This record gives sequence, C-alpha cells and structure tokens, in this order.
Amino acid sequence: NNTAIATFKAAILPGTCSVALNSKKVSLDLKSLSSGSVVLGSPLLTSDSDPQVLDVICTGYPSNVSMPSLTVSGSDIASTSPSLFRDGGDNPSVSLGFQIQAAAIGAAPSDWSTIKYMDKGKPVPVDISQGNNANGAQIPIRFSMWCVPQAGKTVADCRSGGKVIANLSFMFDYE
Repeated sequence: NNTAIATFKAAILPGTCSVALNSKKVSLDLKSLSSGSVVLGSPLLTSDSDPQVLDVICTGYPSNVSMPSLTVSGSDIASTSPSLFRDGGDNPSVSLGFQIQAAAIGAAPSDWSTIKYMDKGKPVPVDISQGNNANGAQIPIRFSMWCVPQAGKTVADCRSGGKVIANLSFMFDYE
C-alpha cells in the first residue's frame, strides 16, 4: 500500500492583547515653539518623570517561548530615517519630526538616554520581569521633537516656520 501519514501540531495562542494610551493627552497640542528652542536640542513633548503610558490588556498569553513586542507606525514625509514621524498637513516643516522611546514595563526610567528610539514598523521587545504575562502592564512612552536635514540637504533648516503633525499607531503582539 503506497500511503504516508503526516501529523501536524500547532499551539493556539489564547486570546489577544489591546493597547491604549492611558492619558487625556491622546492628542498633544504644542501650540507654538520657538525655532531657537528646537535648534538647541530635542524638545520633549512629554515629561521625563511623568511620561505617557501605554496600558496593555490581555485575555491570554502564549507559553514562555513567545515574548511580547511593541511596534509603532505612522506616516512620514521627506524622511530618510525610520524614526521620523510626521504628516504633510498644511505647510509642513520638512526638517522637523518626532521620535518615540518605549521603556521597560513599570516605572519610568531615571535615565532615558539609555533607551533607543523606536524605528517605524520594527518590533521592539517589551521587557517583562516575571514570565511573559503582559496583562495589566504599563509601558512608559516618551515623545520628543527632532531636527534633521531634509532630503538632499546636508544642513537642517529648523528655523523656518511651518507645521509639524504626526499620527502614530502602536501595536502590541507576541512573537
């Protein structure tokens, strides 16, 4: 008899997770900033000691072999860096954008300079100290403004007036 038997196995992940900003500042309106303050550094849009927080709610989680990750996405214009997020809007500044940092679950870090900026569309592992159950977790998020040369230029022009708008989406997943 010419037969073969194949057995397939799969682990079904129980439930899903959702993530939401735990803040009334879902829309951050900076009003106006002096171009001089932007040129001197990267102005923070959120406080170091009291950053935005992403709340994670899960109805289940996979075995310890899968670890949680966070991905940010958004539209951007004239950008050579995946860390820049900004929409066109009316009269957009082509030298200014936004950067995002996501810290380990829990309290905000005392030194944000050790936290890498998130790249658009690239998952960042979420550090969970106990197992991998992220239900009820809070992830500190820090937003800052960034000044870079526009495409084809070697020097950034951050003194020109204009608007900078960004719409971002966060995705929490197990990999």
